[in-house]
Amino acid sequence: MRHDLFRFSGVHIPGVAILLIRWPNNAGTHTGIIYRGEDERLYQLDLQGNRQLSNTVWNGRYVHVIPNTDDDAIENIASLCRVISRRSEQRRQRGQPGEILYAMKVDAAARFNAATGEPHLGEGVGLTCSTFVLIVFLSAGVPLVDLTNWPARPTDAPRHSDLINFLTGQGGDPAYIARVQAELPCSRVAPEEVAGAGMNPDLLTNQPANQAFTERAARWILGLLDHNGTCGFRPC
Repeated sequence: MRHDLFRFSGVHIPGVAILLIRWPNNAGTHTGIIYRGEDERLYQLDLQGNRQLSNTVWNGRYVHVIPNTDDDAIENIASLCRVISRRSEQRRQRGQPGEILYAMKVDAAARFNAATGEPHLGEGVGLTCSTFVLIVFLSAGVPLVDLTNWPARPTDAPRHSDLINFLTGQGGDPAYIARVQAELPCSRVAPEEVAGAGMNPDLLTNQPANQAFTERAARWILGLLDHNGTCGFRPC
């Protein structure tokens, strides 16, 4: 595991990093992408809810992982993030809603168009914060995890139930909520596992991480946060 790629905070990011936020009071975790924009500033791109794709200037505040890949791959990911964020901003300026729905089951064939940023989600309804990051990386030619061989776990269903309640609390359309529920049960990649996948030693040769590796990496990351929390340091 590439432990040296983990960062507690800061802006020393070559071009791309995988963001991880752990919310207070055991409210879960969240992930997104930090990327360098055309103006050379760093931005945070993350899916925060149904039709809520956010693109804000990176404040250096949260933990992140520099993905273990080469400069060309980093630029491909950053370039795609720039295209996606530009498309999102153009839609906002036209008064159009965000086009990425929030849903738990992802089609392994889902991709973003590298030229336009348009999402093609296959048979899936939408994405989560985790699968948004995974599909962006995959669309840029960097497979973080092997989605086709990702087994479901007993812990998936309770978290999916929490997320359904979250969507309902956001005032989601009942027909949309029903579509999301109809996709369950399904497997889940946790945000901390997405970040952990970036530390995969084999990622440099485009070998995606399996569940066993990402679980170990996620435990290591969360363990560091626990340790530093007890020492009075909370990076988030």
